[in-house]
Amino acid sequence: MRLASEIDHPLAKAILEKEVPVLLRAQRGDGGWGDQSLVVFRALRKHGLLDRLRGLPPQPPDWRIVKSIPAPAGELSALAWGDGRLWVYDRKANQAIAVSPDDGTVLKTVKLPVGHVFGLGWWDDALAVAQQEPKRVLQVDPESGAIGREVSLEKMHEVFGVAQVGGAPWIADGFMWSAFIVHPASPGKERWQVLGCPTGGWGTHMAAAGDGVWHFDCSLPILARSGLDGQLLDWGERPFDGLCDGLAWDGQRLWAHDPTQKRLCVIEKAQDASEGEAPAAQGVVLAVPKGEKGNVERDGGRVWIEGVPTLGWGRDKECTFAGALEAALAATKQPRKYSDLMGLSSLAFRVRWYQGKGGRDWCPSCAVGEQPGEEVDAVGQGIGWQFHCEGRLGQAEPHMEQFTPEIAASINAGLPVLAYEPRLNLDVVYGYEDGGKLLLLRDYFQGETPLRLPAEALRDAALRATAADALQAARTAEAAGLKALADTTPALGAK
Repeated sequence: MRLASEIDHPLAKAILEKEVPVLLRAQRGDGGWGDQSLVVFRALRKHGLLDRLRGLPPQPPDWRIVKSIPAPAGELSALAWGDGRLWVYDRKANQAIAVSPDDGTVLKTVKLPVGHVFGLGWWDDALAVAQQEPKRVLQVDPESGAIGREVSLEKMHEVFGVAQVGGAPWIADGFMWSAFIVHPASPGKERWQVLGCPTGGWGTHMAAAGDGVWHFDCSLPILARSGLDGQLLDWGERPFDGLCDGLAWDGQRLWAHDPTQKRLCVIEKAQDASEGEAPAAQGVVLAVPKGEKGNVERDGGRVWIEGVPTLGWGRDKECTFAGALEAALAATKQPRKYSDLMGLSSLAFRVRWYQGKGGRDWCPSCAVGEQPGEEVDAVGQGIGWQFHCEGRLGQAEPHMEQFTPEIAASINAGLPVLAYEPRLNLDVVYGYEDGGKLLLLRDYFQGETPLRLPAEALRDAALRATAADALQAARTAEAAGLKALADTTPALGAK
């Protein structure tokens, strides 16, 4: 790819054209290719493929998030299901943590009796612990942490993930690219099972699922399901831009650990058919392009959009406009990074200061600067949206409660709302209670706990957006001097 980005020759173009399917498969959710983005864009532009690809519809994602709960604190790896609970392994504390699948509450911690743990699963009524040194799989009591049974794995080369499949523990071998199946009651009858997709390499994870096993490793961007005989039954790209770090099957649903957003998610294969566009609401809603709305959950009188991450200070996201917009987009299928939003809006290039009467001072609003007609329109052009802002900051009584029906309708449609809370920081309204009388906000001061406010407490609300032609928006952004960032718009085929 690097040579294709530098060599202007028909053979280089022919090779690049053959690599397009691979490129689109490797493309990340933000529209780029990580630290290789510049090389890829240069190659596509040099050989006249960039505009052609931008004119194609986006590729559908392989997975969608059905539900998410916060992951517990710690250096987490591995994920398992047992006794009606999710279990994660904390490497630093060397302990297994039981988590409620309802809300992520930590139910129990179990100190593991051995170190060098490379895999965590469930074996009959106990934890299954795969140990690299010495090589063995242990059955550990989930209440006391005591060792029950243990089976030697000296025939294995590299011990990783473990899952009970068809009544027997399967342990992934990172060297043999296979699963090693042990039968504790019948020593000497161990065997290797090659699966439908490679299950070796560093950091292999497995989860038993009915008549097969879901599995992946960190060397391949594939999440696959293989049958007991090794036949490939299903597959898709690894979720969370390939950074998935653990799998579990609860009997009906597949769970995955997202280490970047620090959450545990129920995932399912996405439908190929795109979702219809939500009806446009009047007032203060943030709408997203067709098929990109978030997943809506309901519990009694509470309604909320899944997947909206927390906000907070000290994360190098002090501009609440870009921070709140990034959080709102995280619930959609077209997330955008804070840095991209700062660049597209031009806020990254602003320098502001404040001179008080008592001498030179710093004002916390120096990170602010979003204005309709300037920064808001610029970021809208860059990501393919058109914004309408409802600005009432100058009014003593803004009466934002008049927009309660529109806010509730937007949440029901899976579309977050951006609004200013009483301290004039931009928050994400991602849910409501009691028919919309009480709003749920992701707030910079609240952390994991949502800020609950009546609509009349909002100081201002912003950004009713309508879908714009992403290709035209990208060209407009290019003309405005934002070409490098505009090239990553979703029209290129990002999932």
